Order: sequence, then C-alpha cells, then structure tokens
Amino acid sequence: MKNFFIEPENIHNRFFFIFGNTHDYFCGNNLIDMNLKYSLKNYLLKCKYEHIVFYSKDEIIHFYDDKSHNRSDKGHSEVEAFKAIDEDMKNKNVKTAVVITNADDFITSFSDDKVKMQVLNSFNEYYGLRHENLNIMLLIFPPSIIASEHYENEAYLWKKFFKERLKEEKITEIQISPPLAGEIRNTINYFRLMHGLKLDFLNLDNICKNIAKNFFAEKPALDSLNLLMMNLKRLADEKQVLNQKTVDELLGERENSLSKVQTKLATMLTFRGMLVNLSEEEIRQAEDIAMDKKDAVPIDDILRELDNMVGMKEVKKTMRDIAARLEYYKLTMGKNSKTSDGEGNHICIKGNPGTGKNTIVRTLAKLFKAFGLLADDNPIMIPGENFKSKEKAKEYCDQAMGRVLFIDEAYSLVNEKGPIDQSANEAIIVLMTRLENDRDKFICVVAGYPDGMDKFIEKSNLGMKSRFKHIINIPDYSAEELIEIFERNFVKENHYTLTDAACKKAREAIRKMVAYKAPNFGNVRNLRIFFGQVIGNIANRVTKLPDNQKIAVLKLIEEEDIP
Repeated sequence: MKNFFIEPENIHNRFFFIFGNTHDYFCGNNLIDMNLKYSLKNYLLKCKYEHIVFYSKDEIIHFYDDKSHNRSDKGHSEVEAFKAIDEDMKNKNVKTAVVITNADDFITSFSDDKVKMQVLNSFNEYYGLRHENLNIMLLIFPPSIIASEHYENEAYLWKKFFKERLKEEKITEIQISPPLAGEIRNTINYFRLMHGLKLDFLNLDNICKNIAKNFFAEKPALDSLNLLMMNLKRLADEKQVLNQKTVDELLGERENSLSKVQTKLATMLTFRGMLVNLSEEEIRQAEDIAMDKKDAVPIDDILRELDNMVGMKEVKKTMRDIAARLEYYKLTMGKNSKTSDGEGNHICIKGNPGTGKNTIVRTLAKLFKAFGLLADDNPIMIPGENFKSKEKAKEYCDQAMGRVLFIDEAYSLVNEKGPIDQSANEAIIVLMTRLENDRDKFICVVAGYPDGMDKFIEKSNLGMKSRFKHIINIPDYSAEELIEIFERNFVKENHYTLTDAACKKAREAIRKMVAYKAPNFGNVRNLRIFFGQVIGNIANRVTKLPDNQKIAVLKLIEEEDIP
C-alpha cells in the first residue's frame, strides 16, 4: 500500500495537522481497541521511527515506545520540554516523531514573549533542516477544531507561522475519518469472543456496511467507534442478537450525507485504514460505502472476481460464455440493445446447499449491469414460499424492473403433478407472462436443489423451459476445495491464524466430512457450522485465561479448538 503519509515531500515540510474524530477509538485486526496516540505510535514504528515523543500540558513529555523511556527526564516545565523537543527535531542521527497531543493548548500556551520568539525561530529552522533529517512533528487537534477555520490573529504561533504555511500548502492536513466497515467487523468480533455477543453471522457483511454508512449520515445515531462499543456491550449483557433488526433499531432512519467529510475523503479513509492495518481492498470498499456508490463494476473486475472463486470450473465457463455472448451482441447491435436475439436472459441455477448460488446470482447481477441490461445490480431475493399468489407475483415482478429477481427454491410452487394449488398456478402464470413481456426490463433467476429445480421447470408450466435460456449446474465442492475455502475465506479473511497442528486436524476433519456426506450435503454451509464450532471452542478456551494473556491469543486457532 502506498504510504501517502510519510512521503519525502511531506517529511521535509515537517508539520502534520491531524483533526476530526481524534478522541475516537480504533480497532485493528488483532482486535485490540486503542486510542489515537497508541494507534499513531504503532503506525510510526512501522514507518521506522526510532523515537516517538509525546507532549501535552498535563503530561509534558511522555512516551509509548520502549526505546524512548530513557529520555523521560528531559523537561518538567513547558520551556524545558520544548527545549528537549527542539533537540530531538534537529538531531539527524535518531529518526524521531514528535506528537503534540493537544495542538490547541500548544498553539495558545506560550505567554512569555521571549519563549514565543524562541519557538517561532525553531519552527522556521525546521524547514531548513537537511534532507537526511527525517524528523517530523504531528499536532493533534481536539474534535471540535479545524485549525484553518478556528484561529484568528490572537494566537501568536498561528499568526506568525502556521497561517501562512497552510496557505502555501506546506503543512500536511489529515482528517480522521469515521470508523470503516473492516474496523467495525473487528469490533463486533471482539465483543463476540470476549463478551459472548450473539451474532447473525451470515449477514455480518451487511451489518458492518450498514453501521459504516451510519457514520456518514448528516446526524448519525452513532458518531464514534467508542459509542458503538458501548452499544455492543449492552446487547451482549442483555443477551440480544446483533442482526439487521437490532441494527435498524440502533441506527433509526438516516440520510447519507458527506457534508462533514467532503474534503479529501480517500485520504481520510486511507489514513484511518493504515492506522488499524486494513487492506487496500477494505479501504476501497470503505470509500464505496461512504460515497454510497452505485456505478457499474468494470467487466474485467467481475470476471477477475469470478476467477478468484474456488472450484466451479463449469460454472465459470458458463458465465464466461454468457459474458462473451453479451459482448458480441453489444458490438453487433449497439450499446443500447437491451436483449441479444429477441429472447430473455433468464437463468436457472441447480446446486446443493452451500455451493455458492447466492454469490453467483450477485455476480450475474453485476455482469448484466456492466453490459447495460440492468440499472441496479442489487438483486431482489425472494423465497419461493413468498411467491404463491398472483398478487405477490405481480408485486415482486414490479419491484424487479431494472434488476434481477432471484426466486430461491422456486420448486416450492409445484409437486409431482404440477402447481401445488390454484393460487400457486396463478402466480406461475403471472411469472410466465412477465418473463416474456418484460424480458428487456428485468432478469429472473430461479435456483435450488437439482431435483427440485428439474421438477419446477418440467411441472410448473409447459412453456417454462423455453423461458430460461441458461441452465447453470453447480457440483458439490471437493474436499480439497472446501479446505481452500476454509483456510482462505474463513480463517485468513477473518484474520485468524492456524497452528500447524490445528491446520492438519482441520484438513482431516473436512476430508472426513466430505467422505461421509449425505445426498443433500451442505458444502460451505456445513463448513460455516464447522467454523462456528471452532470459534466457540476458542471463546471457551480464551475466556478461561488470565486477562493479561487473552488478547495475544484471540485470533490463534489451536489444535484443541478443532472439533
């Protein structure tokens, strides 16, 4: 990841203003919640700063890195403290970062005219330091203060030094963003492991995204990670489940607005993401959430996402064939052509539970939007059970205009003889009509177990088979594919680490799971249950440890944790 923060041009400007949510907490992949000072300390150490010196009026000079403690006798008054800071900034032999933890106090604190001049002269000298000197000063402002809008001419240092430097863009301004979705996930996992928070694990991604969107609302229900932590603790204590319902109750109605954070949004999010060691992808997703982006995903990105899926060789081939056909008709019939050859693009997906049907539907929706066939790539997902009347069928088809209508387990509408009753038959007739008449306006995907979907296509209506242009068959995953999914999608993506013994035992357990599978084997669904048992075992083991040992092993999977 590009280190935009500690770059040569920024370093040699020497000064960094940090403002925004500066009193908030931060939660990295190690699940440790930290304030800004500790987060900065870790980040600066990663940037190879040897000494990290903190200054405040209350604590004068203090340190959070072990190498600097031997310097704690340098300065007990403001004047002595600044003299020590000045020596540190000018010492090219020790790479040092000075952090002023309350910039407002610092800028307004020096009352003696002689001291003011000394500080001003030192600040001017920092700009003339040689390039081999990599020392910097970071000034953290309280949350209510944006420096460029707050100070007039009454603050001497502001008037004589900082005001002009800001105009000349010789000070790097960094605004702390609200918490990111990846950080929210870490926080939720911490409360799940340490406080027994009950969680709708299947919908965790959406829960994290919805909470993240809240932080960018004009008047957010939650305005800090600290407040989120308090609410998660309350839910854990009350034995409530964190699911979409409790999240909606927590957040209430809100409108997305970037009025508070419009400037340099990407820089804000990147900085916070780097403080908690999130990946580039997690930071990119955070920007999409903040901007509430709905642009089509580039076709190459969709196909790359498809290729990254484990297994599914035939599925990938079929979907690439669909993409190739759409590209061909786009080239031969023009970009405004809504259909390829007068037929619809409706699809039937057959596969056992846990084979990724939902993921494939979402990928197809992105693909069709990218080719201009849909306005929205967010599918409407309806269980077949909810589709059993002509009124419901009409309602859902109306909602699906410009989108994918995904009817899961559509075979619940039929039995061996045909539609299960008159109401289901009427719903099927409405669906048949809309599949034909509105084939340019929406795409229907039906999915379910192979036997059930064969029954739906054959028994629902004589014309149903002709309505579905593509059939996608998804085989069960092999043992080795499930092992790859477990280690990559469950362990690595959730920032866990397997010991060698745990890895060996988990692989043996998954191979045994596949060897003795039932006809309707749950594939990844079974794997998710297996992973849930692993997490439960970790929680039981970790909570028995002394408090000072818990954090270090929160994300470590031991052999005894594998069921």
